[in-house]
Amino acid sequence: MGAHSNDILIGSYTERMPHVDGRGYGISHVAFDPATGELGEVQPLAATINPSYLAVNRAGTLVAAALEVGEYDGVAGGAVALYRRDPASGALTLLATQSTGGADACHVAFAADESFVVAANYSGGSVAVFPVDGQDLDGSVLGARSALVQHAGSGPNSDRQEGPHAHQVVVDPVTGNVLVADLGLDAVFVYAIAASGSVVERQRIALNPGSGPRHLAFADGGAEFVVVGELDGTVTRVRRKDDAFVVGETVRASVVGTSQPAAVRFSGDRVLVANRGVDVVSTLEVADDFALIADAPVAGRTPREFIVSADGRFVIVASQDDDLIVSYAFDRETGALAEVSRVVTESPVALVLV
Repeated sequence: MGAHSNDILIGSYTERMPHVDGRGYGISHVAFDPATGELGEVQPLAATINPSYLAVNRAGTLVAAALEVGEYDGVAGGAVALYRRDPASGALTLLATQSTGGADACHVAFAADESFVVAANYSGGSVAVFPVDGQDLDGSVLGARSALVQHAGSGPNSDRQEGPHAHQVVVDPVTGNVLVADLGLDAVFVYAIAASGSVVERQRIALNPGSGPRHLAFADGGAEFVVVGELDGTVTRVRRKDDAFVVGETVRASVVGTSQPAAVRFSGDRVLVANRGVDVVSTLEVADDFALIADAPVAGRTPREFIVSADGRFVIVASQDDDLIVSYAFDRETGALAEVSRVVTESPVALVLV
């Protein structure tokens, strides 16, 4: 690997669950060469339980992990773990863990000013906020939960929307508010976090009934975002208008048929979507029309997560059920993916490029 290699952090399921045969280590990492797309060897970092999503602060010195469990350390609910990261070696040191107050924490993010960590509880249907104190290498601490916002209601899909299912937290790059996609309620909630750590709802964005919003991604500059519907296999465009958001067009997430969209990312004027069930990464254009360009098959079943290199040339995909992480050269005009490099690691579900 070259001298300018980047570090990709990997979160893996470690337990057998209804939706996955988790056999992973916990948190590991692999070197990525942004010049060639080559991956190095996977190296273990931290043995923890079901770290299904990871977030890194801008300095690369703190890592937050959502631990997707129903009970952690004898306390009902999921948990968030905060680690100190050595930027030189990539080594992680556990600083603190906190209960999220709701079962199955599945997503985590640092707030805009990085003074809070925010987590989504899937089965709990709630959003938890934690203060981060002393954000330096001398000993950051994840404080006790400052807020727990419980969603309520249900959706038309009786199997999957029997109650709220908060699935993702994303920071608005313009306002610093936190957006939460709730699969059970067909809505994206917009929250402001006060300096005290309390939460105020600013908007509830209603999406198509039964769509099951899972993940969303902002365009560069934050003028709009797209959100994928896990239950109806769609992508919906949502534009910023003054101090609120307005729902726009909806298109299918995959050419080949009904899929279960997972991760979604912008890359310039392209949107990429990982589609489980059909095992493709789809490309959409958003510059002029909002339209699906193509599906690109990927190696491995259940592409749960992917990341795009900073220059947009490579797409790195984690296939949950075939224990693969594969880097591809990405043709932004056609949406085609050409395999460059692959590594084997058990049950990968979270990727973060540092």
